[in-house]
Amino acid sequence: MKQTEIEALIQLLEDPDEQVFDQVKTKILELGLPLIDELEFAWENTVNPFYQHRIEEVISSIQKLDLKEKVKLWLERKSDDLIHGAILVAKFQYADLNAANIRMQIENIQQAIWLEMQENLTTMEKVNTFNQVFFGHFGFGGNLKNVFNPQNNLINICLERKKGSPIMLGIIYLSIAQNLKLPMYGVDLPYHFALAFCKYHKTEQELLEDKQRSNILFYINPIAKGIIFSRAEIKDYLKRMKVEEKLSYFRPVSNRSVILALFTQLRNSYVNSNDQAQADALQEYIDLF
Repeated sequence: MKQTEIEALIQLLEDPDEQVFDQVKTKILELGLPLIDELEFAWENTVNPFYQHRIEEVISSIQKLDLKEKVKLWLERKSDDLIHGAILVAKFQYADLNAANIRMQIENIQQAIWLEMQENLTTMEKVNTFNQVFFGHFGFGGNLKNVFNPQNNLINICLERKKGSPIMLGIIYLSIAQNLKLPMYGVDLPYHFALAFCKYHKTEQELLEDKQRSNILFYINPIAKGIIFSRAEIKDYLKRMKVEEKLSYFRPVSNRSVILALFTQLRNSYVNSNDQAQADALQEYIDLF
């Protein structure tokens, strides 16, 4: 499409006729990401709030469609990459998020932990060392003042503020642990998220098929400065929450399942914040799983 045709098409977004707007929006969505720069230029060069709102709506729709394709691709090819998955979740709110900057921050934390991790340490000593650096030196912790804030579940916000939900803290902790070759996996508890330290590494398929609990040495609570706890304490937790015990509440899950849980947690946060529109939009990503 020629430049003059693109400009004319974008200008039609100003037409108050909803039918015209729908037709133009559909055409622009077909053209996709390459038109965002043109749309932003049009937004910057008008003082018409109606026209600006229309442009914002179209840009948001393009970004959401692009994100959906990226989530599909992640599910097909890279669903073991926790940080990539968490970045995609954050892009729901921050479409222009700098993924390279996120990875650099994670690598800096990982490097600091690795420097303190001696080969001759016992399993428990490794976890204690990890916790001292992650929670002590870097100051990560749970956001207990506003637990339903959707931003608690966004990796960029958690890295910036050093505060987040159990699952967001757990994902950062877990991704670093796995990169350091520690056999650690997520555990998706009701209203909570924990980590399981296992005797040996498992593939995603093995995690899906595993019905044994003997492989788990202990559990780690990412929102309580990495405190170690047992299966019995999970039982007590479920009893306090009045939740019926299920085997799945004690078993480690795949990284793919962890990101699904993060999407779900973010959706639930919007529900609790009375933002049903955002919750419904997130459901479309959840359905991809």
